[in-house]
Amino acid sequence: MKIAIAFAVAGFVIMTVGLAYGFKSGGGWKEVGQLWALPWGKVTFVDVYMGLILFCAWIGHREKSSLIGGLWIAAVMLLGNWATFLYVVVALILSKGDWTKFWGG
Repeated sequence: MKIAIAFAVAGFVIMTVGLAYGFKSGGGWKEVGQLWALPWGKVTFVDVYMGLILFCAWIGHREKSSLIGGLWIAAVMLLGNWATFLYVVVALILSKGDWTKFWGG
């Protein structure tokens, strides 16, 4: 479990640094439009969002509260894998070493 927490925290930190770089150095929505104009840009967006939808299904299964689950799902759909890593960190910590609780809520 400690390795999983370390991995999830590292992913969260890497995503945070990557997003900060993108927001600081990138061209914002103009660059998103340029990516969308490319065939592989579209494929990448579809790939990312299909993965996020799958992850959101796990959140929906795992969370007992519809409100909490809905807030996490909204965060994932708006913030992408930054939020998925944060969710995994929180879920790992709250499961207190119990893998069944981690996967099933």
